[in-house]
Amino acid sequence: MNPKRLYNEINTLKRKTKNLDGDIFSSNITITGDVGIGTASPDYELDVAGDIGIDEYLYHNGDADTYIRFQNNNVNMVAGGKSAIKLDTSTGKIQINNTNENLDVQIMADDGNVILHTDAGTNRVGIGTVAPEAYLDIRNTVDDGTT
Repeated sequence: MNPKRLYNEINTLKRKTKNLDGDIFSSNITITGDVGIGTASPDYELDVAGDIGIDEYLYHNGDADTYIRFQNNNVNMVAGGKSAIKLDTSTGKIQINNTNENLDVQIMADDGNVILHTDAGTNRVGIGTVAPEAYLDIRNTVDDGTT
């Protein structure tokens, strides 16, 4: 179906299904093709030209323990049930590995090398190494290749 025609049909459907408060109601609508909200030329299966409001969760289909959760002044990104990044303005903290799992954190350089490595299993930090041998292990490689 032509995206512009689909856009016009959805707008017609909206006008036909409005209740007295102006809200749209329906049990299910199945559409084949791309859907545009606020656009007559959608680029994706669902293309929203404008802001989107959600209450709390944005889930990955078929993977209920992978989501982004929004709460008042709080955002939490979770994958596989493990909190990767959490911002909580009430505590003034940005937390990485908030579920205290054995998940290492790496800061990467533009050439693919690891600049900073934190090892959650050993509580060690490496700068210039991915296998820190002390609580803080700094490796300084100079141009001649020595450390």
